Amino acid sequence: MLKQAALSREKLQGPRRNKDSFYGRHVMRRISIYITATLVPFSVSPFWVNFASIVSGLAGAWFLSQGQWFLGIIFVNGWYLLDHVDGEVARAQGITCASGLFFDTIANAIVPPFTFLGLGVGLGWVAAGFTAFYGSLMLSVIPFCESMVILQRVRQGRIRITAPDTYGQKSQENKAASRPFLKKFFSIWHETVTFPVFLPVLTLGIFLFQERLLEPLLIYYAASSTAVWILIIAHAVVTQKIDRFYPEVRP
Repeated sequence: MLKQAALSREKLQGPRRNKDSFYGRHVMRRISIYITATLVPFSVSPFWVNFASIVSGLAGAWFLSQGQWFLGIIFVNGWYLLDHVDGEVARAQGITCASGLFFDTIANAIVPPFTFLGLGVGLGWVAAGFTAFYGSLMLSVIPFCESMVILQRVRQGRIRITAPDTYGQKSQENKAASRPFLKKFFSIWHETVTFPVFLPVLTLGIFLFQERLLEPLLIYYAASSTAVWILIIAHAVVTQKIDRFYPEVRP
């Protein structure tokens, strides 16, 4: 199985996206390939893998709400691990169903918010937990809303996407080189409140320090995620981001 998994890595794991988290690439994907290699011979549907991942994540959130930190964070990490497995299983089976991708994507708007809510309840910081819950949810919802507006305009024939791989933006290399300091700072700040980046920090906090570090981590996430999503919306509206990147087609 080890040899089979190693030979399958290139097919099942990459290239996946322009940017992947360190935790996902160097920890989860190192483990997920072996789970995938175990499931594929049994023709397990990626739908059920994704369903199991959501159940694991919500169970983890519930355990966190009960103050069972170790069990809770293990189950939340189980969600993130299975989130990698379902895509690998789909690739192994040659499944490219859009509905499956939708179900996989929607899990990202379910598990992380409830993880923070469970953490807040478990710590007795319900207000901070709810603020973090809403901040995490908004960080997922905003790009969905942006995509919905773009798709609606495309359907109406009001805009035309000529380069879908870049979405009308400069390449990642040019963007990074041309960003002023404040944009670079905001990009790093935004990165710290993405769940794949914050999850290993939260995991280490629980295993090394338990409650001593959990409270400041929750407060940081609640405050930072709220500030970030507000600034993202404000910037998009003030600068008319969508209009600049997707100008209307003139008759």
